[in-house]
Amino acid sequence: MSQQISYSQIGLLKLVERVIRSHPLLYLVCRYLVRYTNIFEADANGVKFIKFNKSKINFIDIGASDGISINFFKKNLNVNKCFCFEPNKNFVKILKKKKFKNTKIYGYGLGKNEIKKIYVPYYKIFGHNFYLNTYAFYNKNELKKQIKLDFFLKSKIPIKETYIKIKKAPVIKNNIDLIKIDVNGNEYEIILNINKLINKNKPALIVENSKSIVKITKHLKKKNYGIFHFCNKKKLFLPKRNGKALNYYFLQKKHIN
Repeated sequence: MSQQISYSQIGLLKLVERVIRSHPLLYLVCRYLVRYTNIFEADANGVKFIKFNKSKINFIDIGASDGISINFFKKNLNVNKCFCFEPNKNFVKILKKKKFKNTKIYGYGLGKNEIKKIYVPYYKIFGHNFYLNTYAFYNKNELKKQIKLDFFLKSKIPIKETYIKIKKAPVIKNNIDLIKIDVNGNEYEIILNINKLINKNKPALIVENSKSIVKITKHLKKKNYGIFHFCNKKKLFLPKRNGKALNYYFLQKKHIN
């Protein structure tokens, strides 16, 4: 998959987002403000059209960041319990301050038990470093390319090397209905790590588009999952299109029929 500008919105909001992402300082300020709204990625609206077998659902948010996705799901779905995984310590503090009801926070990422190196860009102002934690990447070269694409008004942004804790998925006794995965490059490894949970619960999955999307598609196809993108204009799920969707939905027939 070729790298593309990080658009998460459509229509007029897409133009606004392009302006916001032009400079890291503007992005940091707007990202902070968005935490207090119901704004999230446009194609996440597809969750409203997934058919679930029960009135209240349990969902897992892998890569929960500062909680804007949890906020969106809780406001648009009838949520029973939420389990979120986030290895970034600053984001974990934000999540805990929000005090989401019926939400369990795990302060680590999913995968093999290890300490993993990541790269995070930051913006320095008045002698302080402000980290763009949503741009944490496992691959430094891919991060540099993304920075040049997004922050065209200031593409030379310093990058810090840091480490996060990765653990195997814990046993979750609740039946899981929905899983969201957004981790900037470790999606396939996570899918393998939660393989037993997928086999048992057969949840709907929303997975960020990445280079591993083909491997994920092949793996989940064996479990009778199809790959779709959500069309906001038509308000329905369509078969995958080549490389342009921000996120893809992996759904079984029960989720769309």
